Amino acid sequence: NFTALAGQFAAAPLTSALGPGDQIGGAVGVVMVGVKESHICYNITYLQELLVPRLHGARISGDPMTGTAKAIVHIDNDKVIVTEYRFAPGANTGWHRHGHDYVIVPLMDGRVKLESKDGTSFAEMKKGMPYFRNEGVEHDVINANDTDYTFIEIELK
Repeated sequence: NFTALAGQFAAAPLTSALGPGDQIGGAVGVVMVGVKESHICYNITYLQELLVPRLHGARISGDPMTGTAKAIVHIDNDKVIVTEYRFAPGANTGWHRHGHDYVIVPLMDGRVKLESKDGTSFAEMKKGMPYFRNEGVEHDVINANDTDYTFIEIELK
C-alpha cells in the first residue's frame, strides 16, 4: 500500500535513510521523493524493505557500519556480500541488524564481546572455524582482545 508507506516516510527525514550517491537497483516503478531542493529516485519495490528499517534506527546488511571497526567489502554481487572486519582493541561494528543469513570465518583466534537486546555475552573465536547465523540478528560486536582482531563475514542474499 503506497499511501501507508508514504505516510511512514513523511514522519521521518529521508536524508537519514540514504546518503548522496546511494543507489537502489531494480526496474519496477519509480517514486520521486522531494528532499528540500533535490529529488531522490527510488524503486518502489525496495522502499519498505530498505528504507523503513533505517527510519527506525536500524542498520541492516549492506549499510556502512557506524562503529570504529574497519569494514572492507571484497565482493558484493547478486549472491553474496563478503566483508572483512578489522578491529583495533576495543573497536566495534556499531549496532546493526543482519538483513541476510550469514557466515563468520575468524582469521585468528580471539574473543569478541556481543551486545544485544538480551544483554552482554562473549564468544571465543577459533581461526578458520566458521559459524552460521540466521537473518535478523541485532547486536554490536566489540573486539575483547588486547590486540587487533579480524574476521570475514559472508552474507547470503
